[in-house]
Amino acid sequence: MTTRKKATQPTTPDPSESATLVAEAEDMTDVVVENSPTRDDASSLTAPDDDADAVAADLALGYEAARDTLAEIVERLESGGASLSESMNLWRRGERLAEVCQRHLDAARAEVAARDDDVS
Repeated sequence: MTTRKKATQPTTPDPSESATLVAEAEDMTDVVVENSPTRDDASSLTAPDDDADAVAADLALGYEAARDTLAEIVERLESGGASLSESMNLWRRGERLAEVCQRHLDAARAEVAARDDDVS
C-alpha cells in the first residue's frame, strides 16, 4: 500500500519553527503518487521542450502541482517500458518541474528569513 504525506500548514508560523517548515517542504518532494500513469496516459506527462504552451504551463504551476507531476514522471521512468524518445521527454520535463519546485522552495526560504529578520 502506498502512502502519501500530507502537508500541514500553520496559520501563523513561529519564527523558531522556520527551519522545520522549510525542511518539511523539502521532504514533500519525496512524495510517492499512488496512481502511477499507465502506458496509455503516459503521453500526458511528456511535454517536448519545443512545445512553448506546455513549457509555459509547467513554469506557471504551483509547488504542489509541480511536485505531484514530477512524482508521476519519476514513477513512469522507474516503471520502464517507455521508448527512448518518450523517456528523454519525460526526463526533460522532470528537470523543468524540479526547477519550478526549487524556485518555490527558495521563495519560501526567503519569506521565512524575512520574517525572522522582522522578529529580531
